[in-house]
Amino acid sequence: MDILIFILIGLFAGWVASIIVQNKGFSFIGDLFIGLIGAVAGGLMFDMTSISFSNLWGAITMSVLSAVFLIFIVRLFSMKGPVRRY
Repeated sequence: MDILIFILIGLFAGWVASIIVQNKGFSFIGDLFIGLIGAVAGGLMFDMTSISFSNLWGAITMSVLSAVFLIFIVRLFSMKGPVRRY
């Protein structure tokens, strides 16, 4: 049951993160998937640094922050480069 809640928090975090970074570049489903991965990575990273959130709002905040960071990084490296207009 905890895994289902964690997946739902990750999907919610992906949705919120796509709104924060203005929904450019990836599809809605892509942002949800990247947000889910970001939530998992953020959870592992926060556990390794001994930073813990004991309630649901802390878990959502951590997931949203890590999802925003991951979406930003993925979009940064997936750009084709500067667009030249002549």
